[in-house]
Order: sequence, then C-alpha cells, then structure tokens
Amino acid sequence: MKNKMNKRMTTIVVMMIIIIMMASSLAGCMSAFDKDEKVDEPIMTYDYTQEWFNDSHQFTSVLRMGHMNQYNTDYEGNNSTLTVHLNLTYRFEDRPFGQSGYLNLSLEPSDSTGEIYYSQEWSGDEAFVNETIVLTEVYDSVQLRIRAEGSDGSVSGEQQDYYELESYYQFETLNTTA
Repeated sequence: MKNKMNKRMTTIVVMMIIIIMMASSLAGCMSAFDKDEKVDEPIMTYDYTQEWFNDSHQFTSVLRMGHMNQYNTDYEGNNSTLTVHLNLTYRFEDRPFGQSGYLNLSLEPSDSTGEIYYSQEWSGDEAFVNETIVLTEVYDSVQLRIRAEGSDGSVSGEQQDYYELESYYQFETLNTTA
C-alpha cells in the first residue's frame, strides 16, 4: 500500500511540474493575436559639421630652415566622432651636406594637454599621400600642428623642398534620442 501511495504521489508531482512548465511557456502569449501594437523605436539624429584647412610652403633659403603652422577647429564636439582627411604632396630631397627635410603633422586637443591623437612624419622624394583618421569620443576642439624643415637646393642644381596640404574635417555628434 505504501509503495502504491509513493507511485501515486510521484505521478501527481510530475503532472504538476508538466502543467506548471506548460503554463509558464504560454505566459508570453496571453494577449490576443489580432492587436496591432507597435513598438516605437528610438529615433537618433546627428549633427554634422564640416571644416576645411589648406596650407603650403616652399623653402627658399639655401640653409635649412623651419616652418610651423597650426589650425584649430571651430567646432567643440560633445562626444563626437571626428573624421579627418589629409591630402598632401611633398618633396624633401637629400642634400649633400645634411639630412633631408621633413613634414610632421599632429592632431591634438586645442588646450595642448600633451595628449596626441595622431602624429605622422614624411620625408624623401616627391610623393602624394592620402590619410584618413577617425577619432571617437572627441569632447573639445582639435588642432592640427604642422612642422616642417627644408631648404632650397637650386644652388647645387637641385629643386626646392615644399609641401602642399589640403585637410577636411567632419564632426558627427549624436544630437537626440527620442
């Protein structure tokens, strides 16, 4: 009798577990299927700001000389993504009595905290360069620093060192999420 009672209790417990599992699996389907409830997705809008800066320099001294320039963006981003496109042409020829010149470009915060987002240096024969730099989480204006050294080699029959730079800046900032 006790054995029969245990089997009956086990059967009841198993049936209760199955009923509970079936009821919980249907819990998400309790509403009618004919309702057309739409879920509003958040709408994200972005602000886009674009800026351009061009610079060039031709070295006119037989002696090695330096040139420096900088550009500060007008836009102060708040958690922005900044895409910078740099297109440049340069020539820094080897000189018989000294090293060739160079061009160095750096992107850094305008407040000059010492942090550098990007820095690259070029030298050598004439070349054309396209660089694209993507900076994320930009919270302040950005400056481009240009440092170059070169000379005029026309006395020795060589050409003048030079560079030409075209730069394009695009800020993308998340405006609102509705």
